[in-house]
Parts: sequence; C-alpha cells; structure tokens
Amino acid sequence: MFYQAISTSKHTYIIARFGLALMIMAFANLLYAQFPSSRDDDFNQGVRRPGEIRFERDTSQQEIEEVQDTFGVFYFFIDNPDQVFPWQDTTLLELHQYDPTKKGQIIYSTLGNFGSAHQSLTYQPNIRQGFDVGYHQYDAYYIQPEQLQFNLIAFPFSQVAYSRGATQSDGFFKGKFSRNFVDGFRYTIQAQTIRQLGVARQYPHQRLEQAAVGTGLWWDAPSGNYDGFLYFTSNSTQAEENGGVITPPVVSDGAIGGVSPQTATVFLPDRASTRHAHKTVGYLQQLKLFQNDSIPKESERSFTATHKVELQFNSYKFSDNFDLTGENARRAYYGDLFTDSRGLRVFIRHNMLQNTFQLSTFRKATQQKDEIATEKDRIQVGLTHKIHFLEQDGLDTVLNNLLLTGRIDFRLKNRIQLNTYGHLDFLDNRGDFRLRGDLLLDVRKIGQLSATFINQAYQPSLVQDQFYVSQRSVWNNNFKKTFETSLQGNLSLPVLKLTFSGANHLISNYIYFDADSKPKQLDALLNVIQLTIQHQLKIGIIHFHNILTSQATNQAIFRTPNWFTKHSLFVESALFKKVLEFQIGMDLRMNQSYLANYYQPLIGQFQLQENQAIAFYPMLDAFLNLKVNDLRFFLRTESLVNVIQPEKLYYEVAQYPYPLYYFRFGLDWRFVN
Repeated sequence: MFYQAISTSKHTYIIARFGLALMIMAFANLLYAQFPSSRDDDFNQGVRRPGEIRFERDTSQQEIEEVQDTFGVFYFFIDNPDQVFPWQDTTLLELHQYDPTKKGQIIYSTLGNFGSAHQSLTYQPNIRQGFDVGYHQYDAYYIQPEQLQFNLIAFPFSQVAYSRGATQSDGFFKGKFSRNFVDGFRYTIQAQTIRQLGVARQYPHQRLEQAAVGTGLWWDAPSGNYDGFLYFTSNSTQAEENGGVITPPVVSDGAIGGVSPQTATVFLPDRASTRHAHKTVGYLQQLKLFQNDSIPKESERSFTATHKVELQFNSYKFSDNFDLTGENARRAYYGDLFTDSRGLRVFIRHNMLQNTFQLSTFRKATQQKDEIATEKDRIQVGLTHKIHFLEQDGLDTVLNNLLLTGRIDFRLKNRIQLNTYGHLDFLDNRGDFRLRGDLLLDVRKIGQLSATFINQAYQPSLVQDQFYVSQRSVWNNNFKKTFETSLQGNLSLPVLKLTFSGANHLISNYIYFDADSKPKQLDALLNVIQLTIQHQLKIGIIHFHNILTSQATNQAIFRTPNWFTKHSLFVESALFKKVLEFQIGMDLRMNQSYLANYYQPLIGQFQLQENQAIAFYPMLDAFLNLKVNDLRFFLRTESLVNVIQPEKLYYEVAQYPYPLYYFRFGLDWRFVN
C-alpha cells in the first residue's frame, strides 16, 4: 500500500526510492548497534556455465536492451568489470528456499538454526591466496567485496525481501538498491540480516544474529577510458553457543509437534558466545591504454591497467564466563582446552592491507547471429602484496605475502573456451601456489562438456598451526604444506534435462580435527571420488527436480554420507488470465546414516566424534509460491515428519538437532522505475 500511494507523485516517488536505500543502510547499522557483532574467484573468471549468457560491458552505454526475463537489469563484479551478466531472478523457482546453505548443488550441514555454522557435505577444494586465519563457518551468509554486484541499468532498481520464522523474533531481511547519477556516477547497496532471537521455539542458548552489508560507488568516466570503484562491506555474527544437546526435549502434548525444545539439556547452559566481525574498504581503478574510442571494434585488441588497494579489519572472539558451580562440567566438556577456571577466552584480531597491480589485454569475439558479444581472448599478469597485522592472546605478528598472478583465456568460435589461472606466493607463504584450468565445449543443441583441473599447495591456517586459550598456548604445530590435485568434469544434456558431474580429489598432508578437538595431519594420501546426477522432469504442469550425489573415500577420518539426495516435486501454473502464477509442492532431502562430525564452538571447527551416528531421516517440507507482477510471496512448512514422529529429531551435525515443525512465510518485491 505504501508504494501504491507514492506512485501518484513523481517527486514523492523519487524521494521514497532514496528513502528505501537509507532504510536499508540504517536497518543494517541498527542491527550492529543492538547486537555486537565462494564465490570461487578463479572459476568465475571466464568459464560460461550451461545456460549462462555473458556480455561485454560497453562503458559508454547508459541503457542496455532488454534480454529474456531480465527487464533490463545487468550486473558485473569488480574482479572483472568487462564481463556482464543478465539478472534473471524473476521466476518462482526456489523462492521458498531462503537458506543459502540449502540452495544449488553444494549442500551444507548446519547446526540446525538458520545462520549457524556450516560445513559442506562434499569435499570442495580450498580457495587460498596467502595467509588464512581458518574461520569460514559463516561465509555462506556474508557479502564479500567480490560478490558485490554493480548494475548496468537505465532506471533505478530496488528489491526488498522479508521472511519470518517460527516466532516474531525470528526473521530474515534482504534488500538491494541501485541507481545512476549524473557525470557517470552509479551507486549500489546490498544488505541482509538474520535474526534468530526467539526462545520458546529454539533449544536453550541457541540465539544468533547476523548482519551483512555491501555498498559501492562506481565512476564511469565520460571518456570511457577510466573506471573507479569505491566499495565497503561489513559482516558480523553474534551467536550464543550451547555446545549441542545432551538429552533431547521432553515429549509434551501441549507443545507443537508434541515436543518443547526448551526442555532439552545442553552442554553449555549459559554465557558462552561467539562474535565475528569483518569490515573491508577498498578502491579499484581501471584505465584503458592506447585507446581513443571507448567502444573497441571487434577483433581490435584492448589494453587495461588495474590497481586495487584494500583494507580489511577482522576480529574473532569466543568467551565462556562460567561460575564456580559450572567448573567441573566445563572441565569434562573442554578437556585439554580448559586452561583457566575463571573462564575461557579466545581472541584473534587480523588486519590486512593489500595492493594489487594488473596489466591485461583482450579482444572481442566476432558476434554470430543470436549471439551476445563476449571476449575472444584475455591475457593478464599481476602482482599482489598483502601485509597482515595479527594479534592474538600472547602473540603479535606481522606477515607478508607477495603473489605473482597470471591468467590466459581463449575462445574459439563461441564453441570452445579455455581459461587458465595461476599464482605463486613468496615471502612468508613462499612456495604456495595454485594452478587452475577450465575447459568448456559447447555443442549447441546436443549439450555442453566442461572440465576443471586444480593443482595447489598451501600452508596450514593459523588455527591449525597455533592456538591460544585464555593467553595460554594449547598447541603449536609444525605441519607440512597441504597439496591438492582435483579433476572435475560436467556433461550437460539440455534435451534430456540431464547433467552428470564427477570429480576426483587427491590430498596429501590433509589436516583435520580429531575427537579431542586437536588438529592432526594425515600421513597417508586422502582420495575422494564424487558423482552427481541432476535431472529435471516435466509432464504438463508437474515438475520433478532431482539431485543425487555419491561420495567415496579411502580414509575413515573423512566423514560424510556416502550418498545424499535432494528432490523437489511441484505443480506450476497460472490463474486469472496468467496474472497470478503459483507453485505448490514438496521438498525432500535424504542421506545415508553415518558418523557425522561435531562442532566445537571454542575452536570454531568441525571435528571428529565417536558418540552419535546420524540416523536416516527424510527431511520433508511443503511450500506454496505465488507471483503477481513483481511481487512474490511464499508459505513453507518445515520438518513435516516431526508432526508424525515428534520423538524423533533430525540431525546434520552430531548433538545439534534441527528445529521442530513450524510455518515460515516471506515476500520478495522488486521494481524498476
């Protein structure tokens, strides 16, 4: 109703659009004050996935012709501003799937609570470029600088989404706003917050709050030869830690689903919490060399010089301020990690200054009929220096990384594309390297075949190497470098709506955390083999989407299910002369019973455990998605099996059960103009 009212006045409408942007920023900052707080770079630099359309950015073009279901909204990332993508998020597909850890092919296991720590169920090669602290359990919920979308639009573009959980105190907010200004200035902002603050429907001491915001100002110089990007991101997580459930909830006829989660007993009954905070500010500038015309002709070689300076401010903290009555229980729980009877504290501050210089050259490919312009080739060399200022209990350190980077992309007749990337690290991480090659064969109507090869070596992370609890050293290791070799392949058959994916990973000196919460290095070679089949079946208005993944390994310390599946069965149609589009259906996730990992909040890592095997449990949800013009709405019921069998709980991580049956609803409203 609010936006319907303001549409009657052009001036009021413009004011409201600016107000929306201010509300997004204010809302995100307010959350920081109230509750203190991969994208894979290499892979996204060139290989076009099945069904993906790429554009080459024309900096002098203020308006791009509408393509497919995009209503004239396009975007690019600052790591490669010359590659532009159409924004196609206007369908109902996965509207109800608000949790990023449950979207797409890669499935994560979490602690159950939305926004909680996560770990991939399938092995994924590490993405390392120098020193790494080692905390990545919240990355899926954050907005990183390389994920910040800069838009190419003719008119202001906005999106607001909200989803409410089991109680009024549990909610998810997401917003975007982009618009153009005079003299080539363009502004964008993205923000999202997760609030799981309800008590009655959660297990004891499981509340959390997250806030993420990314904003940027792009100056597209009128000459067309210079681009400047000023950007800022801020991410934070504040989570109460209960260490998992010791005894399950007591069955009660008066509770929803027959169980009251607050009756469960937990390992850490009070005052244990984790706080992560990350802030990044940077400026990237790109200058086109030896070019008088801002629009290079086809097959004409362009030269570009790029410089990026970036500052990062990161802090990680865990604290458990128990009293004397809880000392014995804490000793038993933490084991060798218990270093002080007055309370336990882990604190790490990591600040980083980065300077990157790159020279690149590329040519536009000859545009065929019904083809969108893209690059014929790209050659790029660069030098990156990172200086790290590290502060932890009992130790202050300064580290330096110097990385030589290179990239060569090649495309032949829009049918064959080969992309390569490499870096070699000097100074404190000397000897670390990463080589990656991506090959794509496009056989038009028959399908697409792609392959990825990765070979890399990297030093252990800080948490694996040395760790302090309450200013006392718990371990100080001298681990060897980890070496990884991965070969991945993908065959897509559009006619059959069928995709086959396979991978083989060989890892030497693999590091894991054992059942005593200590890092160990595997002497033997770890081999992981993966096979994934995706299929989409459509019969009239009935859709059936399926993903089946199988994974096998030669080492018992690598614990994931041998197989897991994801299914979605729904009906999709339209009513009232196609004004109202809808989907109604069910989602099902299943996996083999296995000895899952446990999450230890003090070290912030997933570790081995020998006490609980995760039983087979079909996780069944139902949903209804609706769309009227640019307004989308969903209803979702989660954990339907819990209604039938309230005494059984669903686990993805040992000792951390999922929430009980509840309703969730949400809306998503986007508009241009």
